[in-house]
Amino acid sequence: MILLIMFIVLVIANMVFPRNKLLTGISFIYMWVLMGWSYGNADYEFYVLRYKSTATYYTLEPLYVILQNIAKSFEFQYSTFLILMSFIFLLIRFFVILKFTDKPNYVISLWMLYPFIMDIVQIRQFYATTIVMLGIYFLFASKKLGSVKFVICVMLATLIHSSNLVYMLLLVPYLWDFSIKKFKRVIFLMVIVSITMLRTGLLKILGQNVATMLGFGVKFRETFIAANRQYSLNNLYYYVFQIVVLFILCEFVFRKIDCIKSDIVINNGINSMKFIEWAEKSNWILLLVIPLVWFSGDIYRIQHGFLTIVYIVASLMTRNKGLVIKKSYLLGKIAMCLTALLFFYWVLLYVPSLRETVFIPAFYNNRLFMN
Repeated sequence: MILLIMFIVLVIANMVFPRNKLLTGISFIYMWVLMGWSYGNADYEFYVLRYKSTATYYTLEPLYVILQNIAKSFEFQYSTFLILMSFIFLLIRFFVILKFTDKPNYVISLWMLYPFIMDIVQIRQFYATTIVMLGIYFLFASKKLGSVKFVICVMLATLIHSSNLVYMLLLVPYLWDFSIKKFKRVIFLMVIVSITMLRTGLLKILGQNVATMLGFGVKFRETFIAANRQYSLNNLYYYVFQIVVLFILCEFVFRKIDCIKSDIVINNGINSMKFIEWAEKSNWILLLVIPLVWFSGDIYRIQHGFLTIVYIVASLMTRNKGLVIKKSYLLGKIAMCLTALLFFYWVLLYVPSLRETVFIPAFYNNRLFMN
């Protein structure tokens, strides 16, 4: 119960005091405790088995296997491995947030609401998406070779969780200097084409060939077979619905921030206007994951990983530039908060299986707070 009370207090406090450095530090420690000492959630035993019997899971991504083997060479148990990995990757994630915005606690508050509780369970995806976020920081902060650093980070992330290869798409809006309106039309057309390819079977053939070239051919086949066995058609439509709803809510936030794009802000060497425009285009390009849901229902997690970026964009909004700006600021902030709250309730509380295996274990199954 104490962890749940602390969660509620920190979510509110971070929202009220978005720049307080002490609160940032407290939030880091709390989130590390919640993640690093967690046990008994939906995926925990699977991670323990993978750690103990790596050879049995021969399709497990190589970089994650290397990290496990390094920990095992020191004779660490999985629980110790989880504590160390959680510390490292939470530190990286906090570093990126601090570099992008001067209101980090606002971002942390929304992230805690959603999808941090999911990150505690989907831990390998969290490690991978954190590396992608570091790549996004390099993309905008590096004066030279930013794109190269981003590609390297995405490839490293893919070697922890193969689904993160999809984030390579985020390089397109960075390099493509078309107007946002034209970009949206092209992406909409591509989504229609990809769904058509899915219906005709061409997308499966293309996916298999690409995966084989990248060394993930077996992994692709196994994931596709597992998805067909594990998920019903209703499950898949539910994930697509999630993707679409999240896209619409994030797009609303970008619409509210449009009116301040003319004011270029440089923070930690990052051009905020360029970053916001890239994020808006990226929100659209991630619609291309919709047909991929039929290959792996878990692909919806890609959009969850991108949510932190949208939260950062919302934190960059300002309210001190006239009545119109204040209204847009208020609507944008409300929309972002409601998005986090909606998914917090919808995914973590409304669905009984997730409530029992994700939400409750996050606060009641913790080694530092055992009864």
